[in-house]
Amino acid sequence: SLRSYAMNAWTDNTTQAYNGLKTIAEDAFSCVNLTTIDLPSTLETVGDFAFSGCDYIEMFNIGDNLKPFSNWVIWNSKIKSFNVSENNNYYQSIEGDLYSKDGKTLIAYANGKEQTSYKVSNIVTTIGTYAFCYSNLENIEISDSVTTIEEYAFSYNNKLKDIKFSENLKIIQAYAFGGCSNLVSVTLPNSLETIEKYAFISCSELISVYIGDNTASISPYAFYCENLKLINISKNNQYFSTIDGNVYSKDGTVLYIYATGKDSKNFTVPDHVTTIKEGAIWVHKKLRTIIIPKNVTVVEKNAIYDIVYYLEVYCEASKKPSGYESKWINYQNKLDVKIVWGYTGE
Repeated sequence: SLRSYAMNAWTDNTTQAYNGLKTIAEDAFSCVNLTTIDLPSTLETVGDFAFSGCDYIEMFNIGDNLKPFSNWVIWNSKIKSFNVSENNNYYQSIEGDLYSKDGKTLIAYANGKEQTSYKVSNIVTTIGTYAFCYSNLENIEISDSVTTIEEYAFSYNNKLKDIKFSENLKIIQAYAFGGCSNLVSVTLPNSLETIEKYAFISCSELISVYIGDNTASISPYAFYCENLKLINISKNNQYFSTIDGNVYSKDGTVLYIYATGKDSKNFTVPDHVTTIKEGAIWVHKKLRTIIIPKNVTVVEKNAIYDIVYYLEVYCEASKKPSGYESKWINYQNKLDVKIVWGYTGE
């Protein structure tokens, strides 16, 4: 075995681990000069971040017996090609990218490639965790065979401008598109059922999102995007609706998301709302005043959150209702928030 940090001082541009080696521990290599890695047929396990500091790997060769490993193993490496032994029972390489043996999971796109457009193979059903992380791609088409996009799958693709989703996609997991800072508009397919927490966090240029017919679950903070002005919901969606670009329950009684990139300094929660969900209102841009009508009886934790500028909250209720959770408003400094109870509009 190779222990953690064992090869951190390695200066050659190639490493060919010796036959008989079965384990490489986490953080074993942090070698900026490495361009080729040959893993022997005896190797079975590789620990997290084992090659994460090797930023210029071009060839990553996998032997017969390597078992499934986390994509943390090659974190932020600009690999140009994966090559896998035909005798490996877990992996295969197709056009230099890493797949599960059956080809149904795209495990890692060789993100050192210089191409700017890519179409996911029509045999793939799952795009794996970190599969496209830090790629150079600007345009991606996801074939209709894909049903699942796993967490962090496209994270930190800061060149990505356009993505066409599978029409059979069911779930986008947490942080899947986090940090895709060039995305301006996203159209999600009618097939999509679930959008997990932080799925589009820090997409700093994202202005508009369209959500289709069958989305039934949008987790808190799914669209944590500072310039988001408009979220449109299909009229055929049975669970959510859009009013002024914000997301509500179908009957309008629950506020799920206030589009925080709006230019307005004031937001009055509509009278038909009775519940404000966790993570509904991110106080980031110009918003300075929120008015909450007396019909609102439930406000979940962090419903109003990340207050870094002065904010005034006017509540028509004479005192804090029992349905307001103790941390319904999240602020860094108590002096940044003014809360007024019994507001009458005067």
